[in-house]
Amino acid sequence: MFKRILFVIIFIISFALTGFAKEKVFDHGVNVIQAGVGFGLHGLYHDTVIPPLHIGYERGVVFHKYAPISFGGVIGYARSGYNRPQANSEYTWDYLFFGFRCAYHFTGLFYVDGMDVYAGIILGWTMVIYNSEPDNAPSQEHKNYFLGGVYGGIRYYFTDFFGVFAELGYGIGYITGGVCFRFNRFQ
Repeated sequence: MFKRILFVIIFIISFALTGFAKEKVFDHGVNVIQAGVGFGLHGLYHDTVIPPLHIGYERGVVFHKYAPISFGGVIGYARSGYNRPQANSEYTWDYLFFGFRCAYHFTGLFYVDGMDVYAGIILGWTMVIYNSEPDNAPSQEHKNYFLGGVYGGIRYYFTDFFGVFAELGYGIGYITGGVCFRFNRFQ
């Protein structure tokens, strides 16, 4: 009985690792552009006025058939602030993020037609711009900061070109979702 169960497990894993011999969603030369909105951003002061928005680009590179990796860049923007009606003043903080992303795509381990499962790291720099109304409001110093994190995500493509994505992790937003566009093998 144990040998039969072991055989079934090995059989299932071997199909999972080969991706059922179908075309992979993410492979060498694949280009992805994604745009999304997030929830939460490390370093936000007070209330969120504009949630973290971002646009990014990734290009697939395969060093080995079981190691599809993507490299790319991302820019993002968010705004936080608060009002003091009794003092007739408003304070806002704008966050502009520039970063680098690198992800491993689990194309050999998980196969669902049109789905890309990945996990990666993000490294970048966040510029913080402080504004106050009226201009004579007390100035507060808020410094720019390094932002690094890890994330995991899923992209699901409805067509060869268009899909949606969801990410969870510590980066531009704690939870992020949006649309993605895939261009195969720009040379």
